[in-house]
Amino acid sequence: MNLKQIEKRARRVASKATALGFQKNGVAMVIDQAREIVAAEEGFRNWHTMRAAVAATKPSAHPAASAEQAPATRPTYDQLYRTLYAIASQTDICTSEGTADRFVDELLASARETLGMTLDAAGDLVAAQPDSALMQGRFSRAQCQQAEEQGWGLFDAEGELQIQRLDESGLFADDAAAWQFVIAQAAQNPHCAAAAALNQIHRDSPLEWQRLVEFDHKHSQQLRPRSSAGHVVDRAEVAEWVGLHYGDNFDTNAQRQQEWIDRFCEAHNRHGFLVAESWEHCFVGDRASTVRWVFQLHSDVDGVVFAQIQRTGGRWMTLDRAAMRDLEESIFDNDIPDTFRTKWHPEVKGQPDLPAWATHARSSDNA
Repeated sequence: MNLKQIEKRARRVASKATALGFQKNGVAMVIDQAREIVAAEEGFRNWHTMRAAVAATKPSAHPAASAEQAPATRPTYDQLYRTLYAIASQTDICTSEGTADRFVDELLASARETLGMTLDAAGDLVAAQPDSALMQGRFSRAQCQQAEEQGWGLFDAEGELQIQRLDESGLFADDAAAWQFVIAQAAQNPHCAAAAALNQIHRDSPLEWQRLVEFDHKHSQQLRPRSSAGHVVDRAEVAEWVGLHYGDNFDTNAQRQQEWIDRFCEAHNRHGFLVAESWEHCFVGDRASTVRWVFQLHSDVDGVVFAQIQRTGGRWMTLDRAAMRDLEESIFDNDIPDTFRTKWHPEVKGQPDLPAWATHARSSDNA
């Protein structure tokens, strides 16, 4: 771990603490306090000690190998948790047992993600082996590195993903300049880090996406509009279609633009899918179970096209047609196809294609 990674982690800690409402003497956490927490999390007495130790450590050419060769005297995950809990419980930031426990969970989750680690069934730290389906469309490590080199990044701020400049790079005067760069890069290359970031913002952070749309409309107008399911459309084509069918001006009626884009895609048979990766459902005569499902939109017959239930040990099993109908009935009863953007985000998300886990599982079932 280098100082840049540590600084990024400290920023995330401060941001998460602010989002959760943690304060000391009525003041939100500042970056110096977050650095002290990260230092304690890594087993150092304070931030200055950690900074000196990291600066004096020569980076390894094989980080994974170095992690495997760590000395056996390093604290266990349980010991680290108890240490952080004790620290949190003694500060003004965390004044109750529940708050301290929650805060420590947030810190450790952030650390695991930064280090590419996860917890196994026994509660021990192990290297994460993410399902390729879960990583599809996500921001990869290579894309993160590309973004850092360009002077911007994706940050979890105030409970949502945001595109921000990297202050230490000094390449952009402000976040607006970083936005303009990212939008321009994505317009030129749909496979670059900037395009991947915009895809993830559209899927996971609707408020940030709306800010980007409004910003782009006032400036370069290079951000191509998308349907709620993620289909990229041509603004001129949609505007022409709206004028022809509705006699209205697409560009001047901002409040209805998303509705018109979705109707345009539906009229042109551009199917989309609603996807829930982790959904609690009570089947008839059974207790609540965790399922994941895919619901096809705007087809001849809207409905669940694929679903799985999670069994013991985390194994996923494909549901039979009767169970899928039970699930589908619940989806319609809750009006999810029409209200997923407002009532069910982020549990349910629209996307243009089948998720990789569904494609892979269907192929296996048909083999």
